[in-house]
Amino acid sequence: MKSNCLTSPSLWPVWLFLCVAVLLSGCRQEPGLDRLSAADSTAIVLENEEYRAARAEFFRLDPQSPFNLDSAASLGEFSWFPIDPGFRGTSKLHRYDNPAEVTIAGTGGEMRRHIRYGYFDFAVPDSTGKAVSIRLNVYKNPPNKTTRDVHSPTALTVWFTDLTTGTETYGVGRYVDVENEQSDPGH
Repeated sequence: MKSNCLTSPSLWPVWLFLCVAVLLSGCRQEPGLDRLSAADSTAIVLENEEYRAARAEFFRLDPQSPFNLDSAASLGEFSWFPIDPGFRGTSKLHRYDNPAEVTIAGTGGEMRRHIRYGYFDFAVPDSTGKAVSIRLNVYKNPPNKTTRDVHSPTALTVWFTDLTTGTETYGVGRYVDVENEQSDPGH
């Protein structure tokens, strides 16, 4: 029996997302939020899926993965939250005039030194779809720190907490690697 892309069970989540994205693209959206086309929404989902696959490969195979450096650490199955393109925001990096060194707890309870380097400021929808402003601090390793848990000593990271913290996710919160700072001041 021949299967096509409309009947393949493995593609149903993609088709469902595309249908919902097309339906939602015609809905009114609160001012201050980026209006996304179905094509943009699809591109965001695909980009995130590629990123997730690359992170999973890093954690499983890279010699610098914390799971390959620490024989006591074990890697289970990955569990990701659904991708919601409505929570995509854009912001340039706003650097603090006097970045402060701070200590932040890692997922294992260890204390890590970082520099509170700047912040991103953007709008996201609240539970009713209304735009709310979010400010997320951006952290960087101190210049003299050696670490095994980032790709580069100049990499930037955003840590945050939300309603899933401590119940569905680690008690100390979650993070997004921003990679290295761009030289373009408008980036």
